[in-house]
Amino acid sequence: MGSLDDTVTFEARYRAAVAIPQTLSSFMQKIGDWASVASQEKMAAVINGSQPYVPSPRYTLSLLRTYIREVEREGGSIEGDEFNALLFDTLQLVKGTTEADPMLLQYLSFRLGVGVGVEGILAVRVGPFHNDVGLRMWEAGYLLAEFLIKNSSIVADKRVVELGAGVGLTGIAVQGLCGCKSITLTDYTDVTIANMNHNVALNAPWIQANCPGAPLPEVAHLDWEELGGLKSITGCTSLSSAELLLAADVIYDVVVIPHLVKIVKLFLLSAAGKFAIFATTYRNEKTFALFITCLEKEGVHYEEMNDYQYDELFDTFWTQKRDEVRLHSFSISKTAT
Repeated sequence: MGSLDDTVTFEARYRAAVAIPQTLSSFMQKIGDWASVASQEKMAAVINGSQPYVPSPRYTLSLLRTYIREVEREGGSIEGDEFNALLFDTLQLVKGTTEADPMLLQYLSFRLGVGVGVEGILAVRVGPFHNDVGLRMWEAGYLLAEFLIKNSSIVADKRVVELGAGVGLTGIAVQGLCGCKSITLTDYTDVTIANMNHNVALNAPWIQANCPGAPLPEVAHLDWEELGGLKSITGCTSLSSAELLLAADVIYDVVVIPHLVKIVKLFLLSAAGKFAIFATTYRNEKTFALFITCLEKEGVHYEEMNDYQYDELFDTFWTQKRDEVRLHSFSISKTAT
């Protein structure tokens, strides 16, 4: 049987709830005798060792059952005591829950930075079946974090605000690995704000381990429609004092796009030297075309950031590929009104 290092990729993919075939293959390909009792115990040890920030019990059960089928297909049987105990415990956790319980919360976690133990894990609580989109992770949020971490000078020692921050992963990762002077994570619904506060507090040890002395991200409510109807952002301290505006996967609702564009305009006009970066997953061409039309109407210039550099830090489930996410920067003429 291989060494403990052979399970690093498997653990990372399990923590991030990557699709079952890819997660399992990362175990089977690294462990030469992957069907043996010793390997069964190793898999159980990795899963148990990932506590407490783990995917849903249903994901774990699906992974275990798929592995069992592969072992039996090889003519083997499940005889590991720790594996069987894990299987039993997971079955008990799943029992009585629905397939898509909207209140089912789980964790996605990633080994990043220099910390050890819990301090080496960035974890966010998500609600994959919740109606509130702010409780889910979206591809553009991952890529925006990867881009900023690779190009940390963009955010280092700057005052930053993120629109539609959702579960807070992008801002938390950026603060821990880049060290903003301050970063404010904003969103709209009460449930999203509460969950984001939870995730910021949860990752305080991780942030301090990687960027000692850095202030924790602040969480704030922001109503785009209300703010977009104003003539300035002087009453919104976090926006008026910020130097950089970030957003990921916020261009999806045609109703709020005009308000979103107005906020970008007001932000850029509020002081010289301000800039904005958005990460967008191309899902609907008409929706993005409306966004561009509104930008042009408000005098906001946009530029697609081609050939940008990033490291693939988040080995997780990508419904759409990284190259389907676009980065844009925004600027405005001083004469725009």
